[in-house]
Amino acid sequence: DGTYLDFRPPVSMEVIGDQSLVGQKITEHDLPADIAQARMVAIHQALDTGELQVSEQAIEVVGQQRIEEVRVTPCGTDEALVVVRDITDRKRTEKAFQSLLEGTAAATGQDFFPVLATQIAQVLQVPQVLLTQQRGDHLAPIVFYDHGTFLENRDFPIDNSPCEQALIHGLYHCEHDVQAVFPQYQD
Repeated sequence: DGTYLDFRPPVSMEVIGDQSLVGQKITEHDLPADIAQARMVAIHQALDTGELQVSEQAIEVVGQQRIEEVRVTPCGTDEALVVVRDITDRKRTEKAFQSLLEGTAAATGQDFFPVLATQIAQVLQVPQVLLTQQRGDHLAPIVFYDHGTFLENRDFPIDNSPCEQALIHGLYHCEHDVQAVFPQYQD
């Protein structure tokens, strides 16, 4: 009948509800009506078929739009376990990659890298994108996108550069003061 027998909210995400839900029905608390109804349908399907039910839902939690995956599995003949997890970041990443793929699909040859750099800047919402290839102890830019334009390509040494950090660690992010951290790269 949709009564909460137990409720264990995770510490890693905000949820609607707390331990006080135990003893209440799904349709009697702060879940939006359409989500409560979908949850009850999934519970009934799991109990009727004996199979795991998986769905996704968009929900506003603490003023933010979230995307959640809901898994419902039967536990006996009249109880079900409902597991909800936040997949918002995964969905954003999937959307970003899809946008990147769609934006570069038609580009080939010499046009590919400028289109790729433009798409990366748009997807990541960054003003600059530098695509390079390593040539010995130097990096040779393939394309340098800078605030909507493309700058002249020139080789530069890897030593003591942000790119050296990326090569060492696999990923490097310098949120601010790049010129202070790497003073030899002033332009």
